[in-house]
Amino acid sequence: MRRVHGTSTFGRGLCLLPLAGALAFAVSAGCTTRPVAEASPKTSNIFVELVANSAVDKIDLLFMIDNSRSMADKQVTLSEAVPALVRRLVTPPCIGEGGVRLDRNTDAEGRCAQGRPEFRPIRDIHIGVITSSLGAHGGERCVFHDKVPDSRDNVDNAHLLGSLQRGSGLDTAGLGFLKWAPDGGGESNPEALIQKFTTLVTKVQENGCGYEASLESWYRFLIDPEPPLTVIGGGNVGTVTLEGVDTALLEQRQKFLRPDSLVAIVMLTDENDCSVRDENGFIGHWVTGDPVQGAARPSRATSTCEQEPNSPCCRSCLLGEREVPAGCLPADADPSCKAGVYQESEATDSANLRCFDQKRRFGIDLLWPTSRYVRGLTEPRVPNARGELVPNPLFQALPGTLPRQPRQVFLAGIVGVPWQDIATPESLPDDGPLEYLPYRDLTSQKRWDVIVGSPSRHVPPADVFMVESVAEREGNNPIVDVRTSPSTSLGPPPNRINGHEADYTSQPLDLQYACMYPLLTPLDCSSDDTCDCEALDLPFKRPLCRNPQSGALGTTQYFAKAYPGLRQLEVLKEFGGHTTNAIVGSICPKVYDPDDSALPSYGYNPAMHALVDRLKEGFRGACMSRELNLRPDGSLPCTVVETQPLALEQSCGAGDTPPAGCDAARGRRPASAQLARSVREELARVKACGLEGQPSCSDFCMCQILPVSGPGLGECQNNPDDDLVQSSEQAFGYCYVDPHPAPRGQGIGALEVVAPPRCDETEPRRLRFMGKDTPAKNTLTLMACAGESG
Repeated sequence: MRRVHGTSTFGRGLCLLPLAGALAFAVSAGCTTRPVAEASPKTSNIFVELVANSAVDKIDLLFMIDNSRSMADKQVTLSEAVPALVRRLVTPPCIGEGGVRLDRNTDAEGRCAQGRPEFRPIRDIHIGVITSSLGAHGGERCVFHDKVPDSRDNVDNAHLLGSLQRGSGLDTAGLGFLKWAPDGGGESNPEALIQKFTTLVTKVQENGCGYEASLESWYRFLIDPEPPLTVIGGGNVGTVTLEGVDTALLEQRQKFLRPDSLVAIVMLTDENDCSVRDENGFIGHWVTGDPVQGAARPSRATSTCEQEPNSPCCRSCLLGEREVPAGCLPADADPSCKAGVYQESEATDSANLRCFDQKRRFGIDLLWPTSRYVRGLTEPRVPNARGELVPNPLFQALPGTLPRQPRQVFLAGIVGVPWQDIATPESLPDDGPLEYLPYRDLTSQKRWDVIVGSPSRHVPPADVFMVESVAEREGNNPIVDVRTSPSTSLGPPPNRINGHEADYTSQPLDLQYACMYPLLTPLDCSSDDTCDCEALDLPFKRPLCRNPQSGALGTTQYFAKAYPGLRQLEVLKEFGGHTTNAIVGSICPKVYDPDDSALPSYGYNPAMHALVDRLKEGFRGACMSRELNLRPDGSLPCTVVETQPLALEQSCGAGDTPPAGCDAARGRRPASAQLARSVREELARVKACGLEGQPSCSDFCMCQILPVSGPGLGECQNNPDDDLVQSSEQAFGYCYVDPHPAPRGQGIGALEVVAPPRCDETEPRRLRFMGKDTPAKNTLTLMACAGESG
């Protein structure tokens, strides 16, 4: 991420924060109010770039897998993508000349017989699996009953699957998750890890609750300060009560989540999120209430809601009398409410539609706002069960260490969206490979408007296939210009995205599909009421039930389907705006024939590769898209500062240096008091210190990292061997590499030092650190530059 500002006078500069020895965090150029760069006073361009420190050395990888009906085939497809993900992380591909990926991987020691590694192998990984099933939320559906077989599978409560009965024996050392640790303490055989991971994914099964809390599940496991033990509903007029704290989950979190790891979350689900708002005094249990039992069920909405759900006059008929906004009718005088306070029948209150369009239909949103999840991934404090702001467990640190930063968190969603909407232009031909657009391209090409719109503001997506609707939709997909097809279509499924629309005129009980794809083995639904094509479903003319050759509708299911995943996509869009660490994949694969399983485009391989492509930003050096103009003597007009908090028993030494001093022999010198003050102000501004659960800003001590000099400079600028340069005991500091000739660059250093995959073609220059522990692990490194940039 880059922010380019206009001209400014001397005294303001470039600030770059590589985080915790792993990833970088860009901050505004307004961070330094004092001169921190050694440059003459003059007007200059000011800009912000990312800089990365040393390679990340541990990853905590959490999979949230939907375990509701219709997910079994998708879980198998995910399990088939596991080998590609694991092998690329633990034995990365070897890269040849020009950045071409060779048909071989590194050995167990991370070496290539030919070429060089794509990045250093990751030798410390936690892999956890949770499901989307959080139970009844105080209602009657999805409740665990001792006497009902398999009903325990409805109530996973965000516990690690390896800790549950159906996942037992697949964790490592009884921790509930898989642990890759070839240097000791965990699994050391990649193939054994792949086998366990693959089996764990298939053990998720599809007996879980149909109200898929795909967002709240990972939030509860990783972030919720007080995950509830029990949620008790209050019937029609009562409210929910939370009882107890799930200490078993907290123990699992404590073992799984390291304070100094990179965290990646992967969601796999074929439905929109239904994260019911479990909160004391709220009525979230309306979602899972069962009207057949005469228990809680949603109310009707006031008449305004049908046309203007954002209006203050749109409210619940049942709750509308509590406060009547100015200019609005009282609920008992509203035409819609006069027809009855409650939704009356399956025709207006289908269990399948309880999570759909709630504000318009019920007058109230019963789900957590998506901002809850964006905040959980980006803010150092989050609300507890009483609404008090407390430290976010995702960003807490051990004494004397730095907290994790948002740029060290990644979120991927393999959700209901046509793959065509998120694919690169080169991927659109049916016979071509599939590569997904990264966040920046999704934004620059305005694909977010296509796939998600703004659900929380009731703005629909531009792609009609992504519009949630019971009624048949009419329109087109703007990326490949495919139009919807009516339910009256004859013959084989007429369009290649979702076949055709279904007909729910007689009974509005389901939504139209975002996409579908052929099942490898068609399902006979004639005696299976868990299928979508049983005899009672024939009037709906679902495209899943249409023979792809003859076009006849019957009780055989030929296709798998997915609904628009709008809430997940909204979170990905907003989170990516903070970090660009959002990865979007389609749960409807482009290539699904097992004969093509070795292809990178098969199944969910493209999503796994897109995840690693983003993760590797934290594995490599500091690549820069903007040019730094040098002084006449060839030096950079920059100051680099390495800073870290001290443990409680330590204190900064003279001149604000760490107790051990800033060792000149290792390329350091004490930072000036003026510079130290500016750095501390910036740390406070980006919320890296001073908040509850964080170190005090005054406890940060710092050293200035010097430029590499002497014979080491040529080694730093020209030797492509990152491992050798970063482990040097002879030279320490940083250098600038900008090897392309003018006008693209300045001819400094070797092209191979910035060649892909080290740097993208759009970032053909690099700030490179040299010397063992430079920058030191668990430090923030700030770089401030003043002077003209290209």
